[in-house]
Amino acid sequence: MNGKKKRHVILIVLAVVALAAGILGGRELWLYEHPEIQIRFSHDRSEDLYRSYPICSIRSRSHIGQGYAKQYGEELRQYWEATNEVFVWISEQYRKPLYVTSDVTIGDGKTVISFRGTGTSMTTGETEEIHRDCVLDFEMHAEVLRSEEEPELTVSDWNPEEEGQQNQAETIYDPEAGVTVTLRDISNIGASIVIRREDEDAGTEVTYGDAYILQRRIEGEWQDAETIIDDYGFTMIGHTVGCGEEVSNFYKWDWLYGVLEPGEYRMVYDVFRKTEGAGSAQKYREYIRFQL
Repeated sequence: MNGKKKRHVILIVLAVVALAAGILGGRELWLYEHPEIQIRFSHDRSEDLYRSYPICSIRSRSHIGQGYAKQYGEELRQYWEATNEVFVWISEQYRKPLYVTSDVTIGDGKTVISFRGTGTSMTTGETEEIHRDCVLDFEMHAEVLRSEEEPELTVSDWNPEEEGQQNQAETIYDPEAGVTVTLRDISNIGASIVIRREDEDAGTEVTYGDAYILQRRIEGEWQDAETIIDDYGFTMIGHTVGCGEEVSNFYKWDWLYGVLEPGEYRMVYDVFRKTEGAGSAQKYREYIRFQL
């Protein structure tokens, strides 16, 4: 092959490489500008309680920077701040019987998060209507998955080695604590812990709190997940689980751990049993694994 032909071949190869790089680069840029943002609705049920709250999560699809454009991080920050304010307001103002539903409407240059229902006022003890809207002055680039559109989370024996186990959790039964526990409505920013009490010992009180730890399995070893803030604490409150009762509580962890990356995690928390007349409660540490 003479020099002229060699140069021709080299130019063709360079052109092909440049074209491929351009295509891949364009695809990465498109993915950077189009992350997957979804809004689902949690469903917390127990006796005299029903709460359905909108939970927003983002999944990056690009390898550029944090995986998505800065504007989406700002959108999510405003969304989380607005909805968390309402979550706190409802928890501080109302008690059981409590029934709250929510909806998200995106259009006409804004995002409206609506909360409707009834609750028992902490102040008066009377039943009051709950009617509150959060209005964001921009249209979120999110897909709203209402109940009928949400993929069902099957609660079953969980095997992290099995395909198709993303956003799944194992179900555990602790005979000493007397509870069965699993996670539902799992996303990269939170999950609902569901605790069912299996015993009928009316003389024993079973409680759990708001404190927890997230751990991630890395190269076969469990390590505490990295927090995004150094100084933090949990409200010292106990949630009671009555005999034969199933309770659910949503834990929103992005404020402490940020948006979790795909992987195998476990939630570490404590369940307490106190027998009538006992000086102190017995603590049982529980570990429940889940996959993102």
